[in-house]
Amino acid sequence: MKCKEAEKSLLRSWDERLNPEEGKDLEAHLAGCDACRRAEAEYRTLRPFLLQGETPGPLPRFWERLAPRLEDKTPIRGPVFGIPGRVKAAALVLAVVVLAAGVSLFLPARNAEEMSQSEILFLRDENPLAETQRLLEEKKLENKNIMLIFASSEESAPVRRYLP
Repeated sequence: MKCKEAEKSLLRSWDERLNPEEGKDLEAHLAGCDACRRAEAEYRTLRPFLLQGETPGPLPRFWERLAPRLEDKTPIRGPVFGIPGRVKAAALVLAVVVLAAGVSLFLPARNAEEMSQSEILFLRDENPLAETQRLLEEKKLENKNIMLIFASSEESAPVRRYLP
């Protein structure tokens, strides 16, 4: 038995609503749990004060004000209760569509500079060997080295465009 279950059982035991098996489980838990024994002692201390106190009655003229309301048989009409179910469902679907459209309009669009290499090749239907071809055709050794350096650092970086 866990502590929450023991506390519920403890409160039910004050009302004498525990069956014998639950009572045995509660006693076994109390024997091994200091926190629940302290809670039982606190409840035992508070219970006499709760039993001797008077239960407050209703405010003056409570029954006089309640009786006409109980006799009133008019259906409750409000912003939601008078609307048929199909109209509520259609309004909900419309609200979801408007919300989705609003979110898609205000999301920032990704620029081409932020696209990965594979996204560019796939979406723009480009030749994956075009940059390699430019690198192989480059005549100046310095440009070739710089192109190799940038190509090797593009693994996780955004795509950079080079002038031919």
